[in-house]
Amino acid sequence: MDPLDIQFAERLLKITDGCRPDMHEPDEQGITAIATGWQLDNAMGDEPRDNFGELTVGIAKNKNLFENDPEWFNLASLIALARIGARVQLVSAGIIKI
Repeated sequence: MDPLDIQFAERLLKITDGCRPDMHEPDEQGITAIATGWQLDNAMGDEPRDNFGELTVGIAKNKNLFENDPEWFNLASLIALARIGARVQLVSAGIIKI
């Protein structure tokens, strides 16, 4: 999965809509999560039922994973997206150069 995949980013923003930008205390904002898997890799995608044990994070609104199907994200892809954001922030602050 390309970490710049627009649909990946759109799904992440949609499921966390209404949360603080820094994601501080998402549980108090109606968000809950669950993690599955044991391999840090993103070759097989986001769906934990068929990604051969890759680490995934399921995020759901309204704090109930059983009533609301979580939106699944591959952990390695989330890390890749965070690294991209960190690089943009550091470049913007003039700390590093591209």
